[in-house]
Amino acid sequence: MKKTQAIIFLVAVAIILWAGISGAADTSDEVFSQASFKGRYAIEFIGIDAVSGQVAGTGIIRSNGDGTLTGIIAIKDGANACTDSLTGTYSVSADGMGTATFTVAGSDPSSPPCGNAIGSSLGFTFVLDGRGENRQIKFSATTPQFTLMGLGDAR
Repeated sequence: MKKTQAIIFLVAVAIILWAGISGAADTSDEVFSQASFKGRYAIEFIGIDAVSGQVAGTGIIRSNGDGTLTGIIAIKDGANACTDSLTGTYSVSADGMGTATFTVAGSDPSSPPCGNAIGSSLGFTFVLDGRGENRQIKFSATTPQFTLMGLGDAR
């Protein structure tokens, strides 16, 4: 359960970060880089956890355009509700596709299931979409324990 919560938190962070990416992955003449993903993004995600059932959350993620991420997410995993801080890294290919890894850096110490998630990591894949004020990130993560899908918008 602790590992699942950590994964969910990581997914939320990934969503937030990818939500603010500019450019469209389906635009063949546009070239993306680490710097294409920069700014603050609001994210939302839903999924299924093999242990606790339905998972959902929201959060804010920030990318400095240099391959690093930070964020905070609120997640509901079965009966557990947690707020976690996240750190991570990402890479973006020239076509706007990318990968990211998030680690739960902090959590609510008063809730043991949440606190046990600290140090857990989760990898995601994402695609950058949109231009200017309409930047979005779309992401997903699948492991033997869960499946998550989400999106985010630049703020």
